[in-house]
Amino acid sequence: MYLIKNILIFLILVFSTMACSESSDLPKTQLAQIDAMLDEDFVKKDINVAYAKYSEEAKQGNPNAQLSLGMIYKRGSYGPERDFTKAVDWFRKSAQSGNPYAQYNLGLAYLFGQGVDENFEESYAWFMKAAMQGHANSQYEIASMYRAGEGVAKNETKAMEWMTKAADQEMAIAAYELGEMYEDGSAGAVNIKLAKKWYKKAADYGLSWGADKLVELQ
Repeated sequence: MYLIKNILIFLILVFSTMACSESSDLPKTQLAQIDAMLDEDFVKKDINVAYAKYSEEAKQGNPNAQLSLGMIYKRGSYGPERDFTKAVDWFRKSAQSGNPYAQYNLGLAYLFGQGVDENFEESYAWFMKAAMQGHANSQYEIASMYRAGEGVAKNETKAMEWMTKAADQEMAIAAYELGEMYEDGSAGAVNIKLAKKWYKKAADYGLSWGADKLVELQ
C-alpha cells in the first residue's frame, strides 16, 4: 500500500515540478532549473558537446554537474539511454558532497529499487540527510516513512513533525496529509479546526483534494 501511494505521490511531485518550471509566478526549484538548463544545452545545442561538458565537470568533482548527469541518465531523454545504475552512481557522488537534491534522488532510488536493490533503511537515511537541510520533498518522505513504519519504527508524532515542516514550505500533498492527521487524530486528539486549516492550504497550493475535503467537512 505504501509503495502504491508513493507512486501516486511521485507523479504529483513530478507534475508539480513541471508546473513550477512553466510559471513565472512560482519559485523554481533547483531541479526545475536543471531541467531548463538541460533543455537549453541538449535541445538547442549539440547533444554530444553538451553531454561531454557535463561529463567532464562531473568527473572533476562538481556536485551540481554530478547531479545533472544523474538526472540525464535517470530520465533518458537527453541523449544517453536511461540507465538507473549510472544515475545512482552520479547521485551518490553528488550526495556524498552534501547536495540535498542528489540525496533526495538517491533516497528515491532505494525506495523504488531503481539502479539499486530496494532498501527502505537506506532510503530513510538519505532522505533524512536532505530533510535536515530543509529539502521539502525529503521531509515529506521522512514523514511518510514514520507514518508507515517502513525504514524506521512507526511514530505518528515524528510523522506530524516532519509533515508540518514540509507543509510549511507550501508543499500541497504534505498540507493535505497533515489535514488528514488532524482529522483522524493519528498523532493526538482529533482537531477538525486544524484539519480544515491544512486542507484549505492544500487547496490554496493547487491540490483539489483539499477543496473536496473542505466541502465534506462542512
